Amino acid sequence: MIEEFTPDELGKMMKALTHSVEKEEGLLPLRSSPIQIVEKAFFAPLEEGESSPTFSPWNDLPVDIEVTLGTTTLTLREISLLQPGDHLLLDQLAEEPLDIYVNGKKMWKGEVVVVERHYGIKILALEETLPFS
Repeated sequence: MIEEFTPDELGKMMKALTHSVEKEEGLLPLRSSPIQIVEKAFFAPLEEGESSPTFSPWNDLPVDIEVTLGTTTLTLREISLLQPGDHLLLDQLAEEPLDIYVNGKKMWKGEVVVVERHYGIKILALEETLPFS
């Protein structure tokens, strides 16, 4: 069974605990800032068959997006000889769509576009179903 305490009761308990530890062991207080009480969040249950694609606690979670232009393999000697102006030949053909990853998982195919002097990626095809959609 979980007991609920008022903010005053919690404050008194923490003060007594901090004081007894300081007195018995000569330690500094366990907490230098006051306790903050956080209220429980309550959400109305969804109706049968109702879904909420626009609200999710995950909606504001940042994820990393990576676009792979291509890869290549070099020896350590070849890497040590690279100079400004050298070219690296990648395995990706220029006309092939690029792989787009979300947190390391391939999700889409796309192509490079330029939007107001910035590189961008146009989504061409879905590779994997999004786990959060």
